[in-house]
Amino acid sequence: SLGETLGDQPGISNSSFGPGVGRPVIRGQGGPRTINLSNGIAAADVSSLSPDHAVSIEPMLAESVEVLRGPATLLYGGGAIGGVINTLDNRIPAKPIEGVQGAVEYRYDEAADMDTGVVKLEGGGGNFAFHVSGTFREFDDLEIPGLAIDEAAVERQEELLGLEHGHE
Repeated sequence: SLGETLGDQPGISNSSFGPGVGRPVIRGQGGPRTINLSNGIAAADVSSLSPDHAVSIEPMLAESVEVLRGPATLLYGGGAIGGVINTLDNRIPAKPIEGVQGAVEYRYDEAADMDTGVVKLEGGGGNFAFHVSGTFREFDDLEIPGLAIDEAAVERQEELLGLEHGHE
C-alpha cells in the first residue's frame, strides 16, 4: 500500500487497518488532512473517510513519489494541512517515448500469504504514445503466533450474547 511504501520516510507513518490498506500519515495528520494525488489529480477513493478502505493509488506502478509539506501544500487547498503526496506513474507520458519498454514484477509475503503482481508496457513514436498497466493482489487471513479465535467461536459468542431474560 502507499502507506507501507512511505512509512519509513522521516515524518511519515502508516495508518494501517491490515495488509493492503495502509494510508500515509504526515506529521501525525491523516485522513482528509493528507491529500493523495495521482499525476497531480486527486485520487478518487474513500480512504480518507474510513481506515478499512485502501488508497486507490498503486505504489508498485509508480515512477516516483513527491511528498510536499509546509506552505507548498496550500497550492492544493486549505485542507491539506498535513501534506500532499503526488504519485507519478507515467500513464500520460511527460515526454515522448521512442520504442517499447516494459516491466514485470512479482512479490510474495509469507505472513499474509499475499501474492502481488504488476505488469507495465508502454511505448510510442512521433505523436503517438500508449501505456498499459495492471496489478494483481490476492491474500489470505493473517497468521499470528499463539491462539486465534476462529469464526465458529465468534458465531457461538454472538448467539450467547443474544439471549434475553424476561421480567414479570
